[in-house]
Amino acid sequence: MMVPLAGGAPTVLASAQGSPLAIAVDATNVYWTNGCTNDWDGYTDGTVMKLPRGGGTPIALASGQTFPHGIAVDASSVYWTAGTASYDTGAVMKVPLGGGAAVALASGAPEPDSIAVDAKTVYWTTGKGGTVMSVPLGGGIITTLASGRPAWAIAVDATNVYWATGSEGSVLKVPLAGGPIITVASGQSDTAAVAVDATGVYWSNRGAEDSSGALTGCSGAVMRLCPK
Repeated sequence: MMVPLAGGAPTVLASAQGSPLAIAVDATNVYWTNGCTNDWDGYTDGTVMKLPRGGGTPIALASGQTFPHGIAVDASSVYWTAGTASYDTGAVMKVPLGGGAAVALASGAPEPDSIAVDAKTVYWTTGKGGTVMSVPLGGGIITTLASGRPAWAIAVDATNVYWATGSEGSVLKVPLAGGPIITVASGQSDTAAVAVDATGVYWSNRGAEDSSGALTGCSGAVMRLCPK
């Protein structure tokens, strides 16, 4: 879907998609991951899609993916995380903006989830084991930037990587090259998504959970911390 920044009527850009999960945009296109195409059957028929921002025919940049999830884009490529049928391990993938062969930048990643890129590096979180990882855009040495804390949604700026910890209720950051984990915010209610700009860090709180992990009420919020 699309809606003007100032508000207005939503426009459907693509329909009949198979469980669209994550989305990214650049100057010309919208990109998204479809977790599957047949009611979650088999988890191996996921796709990475693109569509002109003004609408048109969706194009599959990659198909036959196993539960593709997070997505990011730069001037030359689309990047995404992919899991397995059990979602215990997975890969970090990329494909040229114009389509072509998909390349694995990292494989065997434990439950890869959210992904972000900058001019040199791809960053992602692993929900299982709680790590923040990185690899050069062209592939190479995989680096663990942080570990030991839950790690889900991710964002990056010129100096730090930021992530949300889910039910732990924190927003954390670590320098791009790794180092001590710094708490940006704590005592939150199930931090679910995170974004960053030049002045602040933004995140969503899904709301309170009971002991089973189920949400117990409509107590969510969107938060901002400034300065970051």
